[in-house]
Order: sequence, then C-alpha cells, then structure tokens
Amino acid sequence: MSAGLALELALALDSTPAGIQQLRIAIDIFPTTKAISTLVSYHIKQSDYVSALQILNDFVDFIESYINAGARGNYNVILHRCEVTRVLLLLILQPSPQRLAPSLAQVLEKYAWIEETANNDFNMSEDELLLLQSLVLACQSHDYQALLELEGELWPYLNAEQKELLHKLIQVLTAQ
Repeated sequence: MSAGLALELALALDSTPAGIQQLRIAIDIFPTTKAISTLVSYHIKQSDYVSALQILNDFVDFIESYINAGARGNYNVILHRCEVTRVLLLLILQPSPQRLAPSLAQVLEKYAWIEETANNDFNMSEDELLLLQSLVLACQSHDYQALLELEGELWPYLNAEQKELLHKLIQVLTAQ
C-alpha cells in the first residue's frame, strides 16, 4: 500500500526532484513496470539521459535474468520499448567505447552491423530493425541527410517519448 501511495505522490509531483525521490521509494518498496517506466520518463524530461539509460539497462538485465525467454509474453513489448529507447539514448550520449559497459556496447553492436541473421529477441519487424541499423550507421558516419530522412521513416514505430529522443538526437548531431 505504501508503494502505491508513493507512486501516486510521485505522479502528482511530476518530474521534480521530489517526484523522482518518491518514485525511487515506490520502486524500493515494490518495483513495478509503471513506476520504473515513469522514473525513466522523468529523467528523460530533465535531460538526465545517463540516469535514464542506467535504469533501463538495469531493468532489462533484471527481466532477462529472471524471466525465461520462452515465457516472456507481455515482457517482450516492454523489452522492445526499452531496446529502442536505449539505442536512442546511447546515440545521444555518444559514450566512448572505453566508458561503455559491455551490455550497452552489445546493444549498439546489434545495430552497427547489417547481418541477414540479425538477433531479434524482441519481435521487432524487419523494417524497424533495418531502420534502427540505418540510424546507428548514419550517426556513426555523421550523415545528417540520412538522419533527417530516417526520422520520417522511423516515426510510425516510435512512441511519443522516443520521437522526442529522436528529435533531440538530430539536434545534437547537427549541432556538431
């Protein structure tokens, strides 16, 4: 019950430091997908992409280690959303390979190489997979024209928060 109250208070406080603190309390008491997703969203709203990425990474590691791959069911939808968001956050942050955790390096590696037998654990459509691969390659090669074209093609596959991240990515890369 106290986790629910902390979550309600966090939602009322929105993405303020107090709201984030209440979300952390709710997650410590009883971690739910809604609370974790909201915490990630709050960090993204505050442009704290490092914290958002860390929380997403921990969440994905938790799901993958405790839930059998064959029994994921609805978790595949969550993992898919997390995967796309992690790719966008990594591309925005542009961490050096030396500072990148091995699990995050693997996320980018999946999309950095175009393979016919690409590992697709999240039931991602082939079009979406190819578009994400193209996005990673365009960012790595600083092909701004390709980024602008990919924005429109990726749009139908992204939720509102991911669309904002893609827009931020384009701003970051065109400002360089």
